[in-house]
Amino acid sequence: MLFRSVQTDATEYTVAGRRVGLPRANYTVARLKRNVLASSSVGLIALNRQGEANAHDYNRSLGFDGQFTLTRNLTIVSLLARTFTPGIDSRDMAGALDLDWAGDKLGLRAGYTDIQEDFNAEMGFIQRTDIRRATSGATLTLDRKSTRLNSSHGYISYAVFCLKKK
Repeated sequence: MLFRSVQTDATEYTVAGRRVGLPRANYTVARLKRNVLASSSVGLIALNRQGEANAHDYNRSLGFDGQFTLTRNLTIVSLLARTFTPGIDSRDMAGALDLDWAGDKLGLRAGYTDIQEDFNAEMGFIQRTDIRRATSGATLTLDRKSTRLNSSHGYISYAVFCLKKK
């Protein structure tokens, strides 16, 4: 288990000739991860930024994740998260699911990611929101003795980027 809480002082700095002020705030992170089954894990993370300017100056994130090795060849990785921001009460979730099957000669992979348009992880790293992306791939490894070609890899990716209308 991990728990951290940091209190910052108010500060000011200059960006491109413009003065920017940041009020005093508290940042808290809690992470719990537990091993389950033979070689799998589940986890929970909670993030909180609480500004001291007023009661409505906050951003919170809550997430669940899991990595499950079901057989020697099959792994499933998943996550589901939601953010809580004043004035935003829907379309504020993110999720992902990846399936990976790795055999001796053939490997298959498929995944899906959905980051909704108002997912607002102020304490995390999300470059873009409003994304739905599906991926798939295959890997074929041939025996060196039977051919000069050692391995062949193929990968297909499909992504949808939605732009917000102003």
